[in-house]
Amino acid sequence: MKTALLSLCFLFSMASFQAQTYYNDAQLRVNLALEKRITKKLSVSIDQQDRFYKNMGEFSRSAFDFGINLKVNKWLKLKADYVLISKRNKHAIFTERNWFYLAAVFKYEMNKFKFFYRNMVQVRMGVTNSDKSSMMRIYDRNKITLRHETTRRWAFWLATEVYIPLNNTQTKGIDRTRYFIGTTLRTAKFQSLDLYFMIQTQVQRGKWFDQNYAFQNEPLNRYFIYGINYNIEF
Repeated sequence: MKTALLSLCFLFSMASFQAQTYYNDAQLRVNLALEKRITKKLSVSIDQQDRFYKNMGEFSRSAFDFGINLKVNKWLKLKADYVLISKRNKHAIFTERNWFYLAAVFKYEMNKFKFFYRNMVQVRMGVTNSDKSSMMRIYDRNKITLRHETTRRWAFWLATEVYIPLNNTQTKGIDRTRYFIGTTLRTAKFQSLDLYFMIQTQVQRGKWFDQNYAFQNEPLNRYFIYGINYNIEF
């Protein structure tokens, strides 16, 4: 356990050095997630996320997510969410965006390992990078997570995610990739703390893509992101 924790801390430290030395930006994301069970299969959730960019020195975005979750069986869960985004633009003004998504999460367990595959169709309604018009962007987001339940309290996981735009007339294919390494600590019976590090790469550019204004002219944007999630179920 100590070796795994030291290895994770080492990766965080190295990534921080690289983010500040070679690549565009180091960012911080902080989440508080609440989930209320209605029945054995149905629950509702609220998730508040705040983001900080420019080496974590400036507040860049907040998001309020309201979701409905349906557990079909032990292997499949369905989700439907509405997200209200408030995002800082190049004039330091926060503008609002309305997002919606539907997702299916598949789970497979083998001993202490858990495998998750999530497929999400996300609809983004909001201001484009021109700040002069509103448009709809539709993404197919695919995420794979491999998790190891190391002890009763600790779990370690790896994940990868790709974004595929479905209605972009400029270009086709993957426009964004994400790679995660993280750990989960169960702080109470129905509470947990997630700590993770993520590398996000923007592989395409253009006004259609919702990119950071600070790096619009870069051919390839990489963000090194630290994440803190606290989850409560009741």
